Amino acid sequence: MNARKLTRSLPRGLIVLFSACLIAGTTASAARAASTLLSNGHPVHVKLRVAIGDPVEDQEGLFIVHGSNGYSVFVPPGATELRIDFQTTPGTVVELLAQADVDVGLSPAFNQRAKWRATANAGGLATIIIRSDSGLPRLKSAIYFIGFVLDARDATEEEPFVGPEGELTATVNGPVIASEVKVQESRFNEGLDGWTRNDTASAIPGTNVGDPATTLTYQSDGGNPGGFARIRHTKFFGPDEWFLAPPKFLINLYALSGGRFEFDISRPSGDHAQNFNVQMHVFNDDARYTWFGRPPPIPQDGWETFSATIDPQFWRLSAGNGTFEEVFSSPTRIELRANYVVSAGSAGLDNFRIISRGGAPPIKVLPLITSFAGGADGWTGNDSIPGNNPLASKGDEDSQFVWAAFEGNPGGYIRIAESGEEAPDAFVASWDFNGDLTDLLDPRFEFDYLHQSASGASRPVEIRLVGRDSIFTWIGVVPGDVWAHQIAPLTAESWTRTAGEDSFEDVLADVVSVEVSADQAGGPEANCMDNFALLTSDSPLIPQVITALPEMLTFPGVATGANPGAQVLRVSSSGGSLRWTGSVSGELAERVSLSQTSGDTPSTLSISVDSQGLPSGEYSALLTLTPTGTNIAPAVITLRLVLGAAPFPTPIINDDGVVSAANFEPLLSPGALGSIFGFFLANTEPGLAAEYGGRTGDRLPANLNGAKVLIYDLFGSLVGEAPLLYAGKSQINFQVPFEAFGLPGIRIVVEVNGIPSEPVTITLMPASPAMFTFDGTHAIAANQSGGINSSSSPAAAGALLTVYLSGQGVVAPAWHSGRAATSFPLIRAPGDTTVTIGGVGAEIQFLGLAPGMVGVAQLNIFVGAGTPGGEQEIIITISGVPSIPATVSIQ
Repeated sequence: MNARKLTRSLPRGLIVLFSACLIAGTTASAARAASTLLSNGHPVHVKLRVAIGDPVEDQEGLFIVHGSNGYSVFVPPGATELRIDFQTTPGTVVELLAQADVDVGLSPAFNQRAKWRATANAGGLATIIIRSDSGLPRLKSAIYFIGFVLDARDATEEEPFVGPEGELTATVNGPVIASEVKVQESRFNEGLDGWTRNDTASAIPGTNVGDPATTLTYQSDGGNPGGFARIRHTKFFGPDEWFLAPPKFLINLYALSGGRFEFDISRPSGDHAQNFNVQMHVFNDDARYTWFGRPPPIPQDGWETFSATIDPQFWRLSAGNGTFEEVFSSPTRIELRANYVVSAGSAGLDNFRIISRGGAPPIKVLPLITSFAGGADGWTGNDSIPGNNPLASKGDEDSQFVWAAFEGNPGGYIRIAESGEEAPDAFVASWDFNGDLTDLLDPRFEFDYLHQSASGASRPVEIRLVGRDSIFTWIGVVPGDVWAHQIAPLTAESWTRTAGEDSFEDVLADVVSVEVSADQAGGPEANCMDNFALLTSDSPLIPQVITALPEMLTFPGVATGANPGAQVLRVSSSGGSLRWTGSVSGELAERVSLSQTSGDTPSTLSISVDSQGLPSGEYSALLTLTPTGTNIAPAVITLRLVLGAAPFPTPIINDDGVVSAANFEPLLSPGALGSIFGFFLANTEPGLAAEYGGRTGDRLPANLNGAKVLIYDLFGSLVGEAPLLYAGKSQINFQVPFEAFGLPGIRIVVEVNGIPSEPVTITLMPASPAMFTFDGTHAIAANQSGGINSSSSPAAAGALLTVYLSGQGVVAPAWHSGRAATSFPLIRAPGDTTVTIGGVGAEIQFLGLAPGMVGVAQLNIFVGAGTPGGEQEIIITISGVPSIPATVSIQ
């Protein structure tokens, strides 16, 4: 394969979504294009979409989208670190980009379109860290632009591509930066909160009157979350419609430190083709200033968050002749656009806030609940908390905070997985929980918690209530491996001062952070949380739901053999304990035994199945767990019995029997090819090789010659079934699933005809480069001419050399396990990589998955000038992990 042609033939399916923030000037009359300027440490919910037909630059197959869709962050002088996190749904294909001073994507070479790049891991987290004391280029004071790489090959003019969504956070560490506080807000949870529309005339310059037929209504649900304000307009080419803010927002905006407006916009109805961007006006009696944002969401596509920085460079004088200081010091009217098409439609407004960086009294906090049904809802891990709050805890940077869509209590939940470091990991609440809690009647926190580790939790769950100068801590109960409900009353006697000298009432009057511990054991562990609520004595009860995990249990066995082993079901409920009764129905009903037929949540249920006398085949039953004395819907679990035709020996994996398939060294990473050696690993010998032609889109099977390779995390949850290349009685060749990214280790089980082996635990590395060789020594490599590199056909200095390996680590775009890699788009490996031949560095031209192959990476390099001739050692280092040396022949 011609490597030069390979990298020039860039994948047309990649669409790069870039930030706009184009600097046009600093005067009010020449404001910057209005992208979202991120506020330090504060997450913004991002929805990524591209419609073919948008203004694009088509260069070598890449669509480059510029404009007002993007994000940026200002790094002040003296900053020591910039961390950019994008948390999206696990398994999402997305890459994060960043660049200083100019927008990403302006360089003609694809691999230079951004100085920093990061691909989302298996947990959906992409992170870029830029420091002032290490790495090149180093952090400096500048505006840093943020973009994304998306795979949008299926987008058309009629069907715009709707990409992933998630939480984008930019955190600047260094000199002390005051924490953000809410100065004023409307959450629309109980009504319109004084908001009106432009339905009456005004003498203020630049105001107009909307259509009398337009309506402003309060919607009690469908907001983000809760209620919201909605304006519906019906007149074609009618006058502009605006939401008008109530008097409580007409404060001295100019005096705020780092002030900004933040609000959520939706479009419940209207045309997809939008005629206006999001727009805001701030008036006094003599002038009007205007801020232009990016386009609003398309109809029925939910809510998006917008941020308008109170800074003259982002606003322009659009009516009258007052100065920015005059208008923003004494505003008399604030309005937000509510019509985005010239035809009929509607717009929704929620969570309108004025935010300042310190210097403002804390806002009153209202009761609320975070269900994590659709995302992390602004929660984070404390590995990314700014270092400018001396009281905030700092967790392990290698710990992974993720939002998971399934297997919560119920639905989605948040999780922190860590490798056992001593740093105190914690969940950090969204800032909706921060402020003044003193007006609440008998307040309390309620939440559901679950712990996973090999030895179980040894420490109780703690909540840290962080004030300006003091901390109070609440100690709960030691969590288990079943979702359990915990309640923390916000009363002085329930909390202990652990820092500072303020009273509990003082801290409660100005809460700046709420942290829930996520470090409950001494080794590798995962801690999960769901349904975190701030409630009062008059709050409605948290809706209760009964949950049973896993939702399906499979019992493998063989006809005429022993009964399958018992399995465990974990039963829990949200909002407190429930009494339940269990019943079994279906063809196996009389053969299923339960360790208990009733109980209280949380509880653990052991289930066994009698297979005696049954012929081979599959059988099923349903287990129904019904809450007693309520109308709560039951939990229904599927039970499957799978019997093989004849007894088969238990598969056995040799000690140290799981190795790299390239060099048989015990070092593996997600996406790498591995080999398993042992006994009774498949039905027949010689084994069967997967039918695989190397065509684009071909996928390896997960069941071959009666064998499966099951991949579990260290806590017993199934990650997936490994794709298989070969399965024989003594050897299996497989691919470690990409879904294992972010895990410190995995447990491997070989299952043959439903009979599992004992699990084998292996450590995973971020990369495990291993070159394929002819004889265990000479690397399989191709010269620039296309011939195989050998002593009789060496490579010349300066020439191209292509080396084949496995274990390249993370890839972009993210790729399906077991699927043949494509050449359009190319699947790159963006990890930090170096190559030496004979001790001399080689220039890397391309590293990525070899098109048409599974689990094989292709490395194209130019042999460095001065490389010595003869048989020379080649060493490949990816993400800090060096390969075992192999040899190549050099002239």
